[in-house]
Amino acid sequence: MKSARVLLTGGAGFIGLGMVRRLLDSGASVTVVDDLSRGRLDNDAAAVFSRPGIDFVQADLADRSSLDGLGADFETIVHLAAVIGIQAASREPVRVLRTNALSAITITDFWRRCRARMVFASTSEVYGALPVSAGVPVPTPEGVPVGIADPGIPRYSYAASKIFGEALVMQSAASEGLRALVVRPHNVYGPRMGFDHVIPQMSIRALRRENPFRVFGPDETRAFCYVDDFCAAVSMLMESGAEGIFHVGNDRETRISDLAEMILSLSGHAAPIAGMPSQTGSPARRCPDISKLREATGFSPSIALEEGLARTFAWYDAFAACNPSILDMDATP
Repeated sequence: MKSARVLLTGGAGFIGLGMVRRLLDSGASVTVVDDLSRGRLDNDAAAVFSRPGIDFVQADLADRSSLDGLGADFETIVHLAAVIGIQAASREPVRVLRTNALSAITITDFWRRCRARMVFASTSEVYGALPVSAGVPVPTPEGVPVGIADPGIPRYSYAASKIFGEALVMQSAASEGLRALVVRPHNVYGPRMGFDHVIPQMSIRALRRENPFRVFGPDETRAFCYVDDFCAAVSMLMESGAEGIFHVGNDRETRISDLAEMILSLSGHAAPIAGMPSQTGSPARRCPDISKLREATGFSPSIALEEGLARTFAWYDAFAACNPSILDMDATP
């Protein structure tokens, strides 16, 4: 990506900041667009945004005119900005649908004007609960049909918004001869990821010594990918010139109850686990088949879950020490 000009949306967020850092390290010039509704200009972001080669634009992509003042001389657009996560979808499904759909339209219109390469971040949620209900293979390849079981379930609003975004990007690429790469992240985690996800929620409850320790969907499995590995894989796909749809993640499956035991061990808190029902629509298993990614790039995850969890828990432990009120939050799905 040396000397490339990249427009990256959502660059103040969890994954976005990691991607900005990696692009700058490669020699790219990066223009970050973020409305700061989720991303934060904290010390981590300030350290990255003070580096040469970066511009920051605060804008709401749900406003169709938000990019009108930008030039069109970008070689790559990386669209990460979204209202993300199952908790947001469950609380505010209409906001998730509306914001993500309008943002996808705004960035796609801009992409069509500048005719850059598009990298669109989707989600593993596009499969809904299909691995449970339809006998879909796990690990799951990219060719499995996407879909949601019931559009009336709030959780699926996030998946629906991303299915729309994927379709808009892929159809625009096909009809107008544009280059597009769609990545489907699978359970990316790490420091600074917010509080609406299982690992930070367990970390907070372990730090406040919850006893018994509640684990929602203890027999479910997920494959967790450390954020640095995710950013490395996406960068490798971009360097390779790959187009189409790719899973990005780790293919090591972990039971949620085992994840809880690991976090309890890191916290030094010994407590019995109390199994709780999972959220409606939560799949029993989710693990990506990343053979297509491996074949295109040679990628292999380098951060084991044990190491990634230790780094992540240490960050939340330090954050809670400086912000003790966070321990009073409702850290449940």
